[in-house]
Amino acid sequence: MGRIRGDLDVLGLAPLLEAIFQNHGSGTLTISIGEERKSIHFGESGLRLLATTRRKGSSLGEILLRTGKVTRAQLQEMLDEQRRAGGRLGEIGTSRGLVSPSDIENALRDQALEEVYDLFLWRGAQFDFAENTTPPHPETPLAEVILGVNLPSLTLEAARRRDELDRIRKIIRNGRLILSPTQQPPRLDDPNLDHAVAEAILPLVDGTRSIEEIVEASVHSEFQVLRTLYVLSTQGAVRPQELPGVRRVSDATTVILPAGPRPGQRRGILVVSGMPLFLAAVAGRLRAEGYDVYEETRPDAIEASLGRHRPDVAILDVSVDWADPVGGAAPLLASAHVPFLVLSANSNRDAVVQAIKSGARDYLIKPITDTILLQRLKSILGN
Repeated sequence: MGRIRGDLDVLGLAPLLEAIFQNHGSGTLTISIGEERKSIHFGESGLRLLATTRRKGSSLGEILLRTGKVTRAQLQEMLDEQRRAGGRLGEIGTSRGLVSPSDIENALRDQALEEVYDLFLWRGAQFDFAENTTPPHPETPLAEVILGVNLPSLTLEAARRRDELDRIRKIIRNGRLILSPTQQPPRLDDPNLDHAVAEAILPLVDGTRSIEEIVEASVHSEFQVLRTLYVLSTQGAVRPQELPGVRRVSDATTVILPAGPRPGQRRGILVVSGMPLFLAAVAGRLRAEGYDVYEETRPDAIEASLGRHRPDVAILDVSVDWADPVGGAAPLLASAHVPFLVLSANSNRDAVVQAIKSGARDYLIKPITDTILLQRLKSILGN
């Protein structure tokens, strides 16, 4: 590939990464917006984040705290020692016996992935890829983390995040906006809401903090915080502004299937998602595997779609602003004898149990990998 430069909005990060991987490229990719930049080195074993001047993910300490590896008191002790004696936080934690080396490795990997996902959200950026270059001296400890990346899986999750943030920012436009709690209690059983994250964020919504300050005070990533505030806003539990209503699916439960067999022997999959980039990424991956794919962007379109097609299985993506796509869609799919699986960012046990009780054959927690998705679909289809 030599050296290529250009406008990232024109080429797109996913096609650029695909071109690098397909050409077995080894080199350094730098993406910049003004003074902000990130540099990634590609090698045989994977990629490394060499430098970043724009941090959007969580710190190592925040990841250890929110995953329950350390308590707040233990983290504060580690930070105090780091300020007194210097050194890396992970090494301090392992020397004190508070965390294991694998805990630190996993946390750093999560941290590095957050930084890579953030690149997919950059707008108006320039890129510069220099092939077969010796990587410059790393500017971040994350450079020690080698990510063996599954590009389709990375693209799926990045597309999901960009779609959801585009939706979220139509409501939460200004990070300086101050949020206040309302008299409406949050619905922690909402399928879009991770109640563990919500319970951590709700005390920060006190009528004095701005959204930016809530993000800064939380141990969760900016994406998780904004997503949670958005869902709480649609519920009316927090209020910066009046929000539009949420569309619900049809109450009808009877579906008339088209007569006769579906042409050809290819298996058909109905994919329902309100996130257009994520929907396109999933559909494209499934078509590459030889499936017929029927795309719908609204839960209330399922009934009509089942009337036009005869899918063998359905995928319901629980989008950030859908009230209850599983509960509304389950009777329609059951009456048509179409098994379905659910994709959701909600990892709460109650949400999983409720989906299975509604008839879901499987429940995949985002971020998902294309490998797992294809395996689960084949299991449902019996091939």
